[in-house]
Amino acid sequence: MDLKHKTAALIRKFTAIAIMAAALVAPSFSHAQDVTTSLVGHWTLDETSGTTAADSAGNNDGTMNGGLDASTDSAPGRVGTTLNFDGIGDYISTPVIFL
Repeated sequence: MDLKHKTAALIRKFTAIAIMAAALVAPSFSHAQDVTTSLVGHWTLDETSGTTAADSAGNNDGTMNGGLDASTDSAPGRVGTTLNFDGIGDYISTPVIFL
C-alpha cells in the first residue's frame, strides 16, 4: 500500500473516531426542556391582528413599527402563524427592561 492510500485510510479511521466521540458527548434532547423560568420577555410573534407584540412572560409588550401590522403582515408559520417582516423598516420596540 503506497503512502497516498495509507494516508486516506488513516484519515477515514480518525474521522470515524471523531464521529463516535461526538456522539458520546453530544447532549440528549429527547424531551422538551423548560426554558420559561426567570424570563424577562418572551415574544412569540404569532399575532394575527393589531400592532402589539404580546409578551408571554410578563408585562413587556412590544409595539410594531415601520408599517408592521399583524392584520396584514401575518403569514403561515411552521406552527400556527408568524409575523412577516418586509426587511425594509419593520421592527418591534419594547419598553426598557431593568434587570
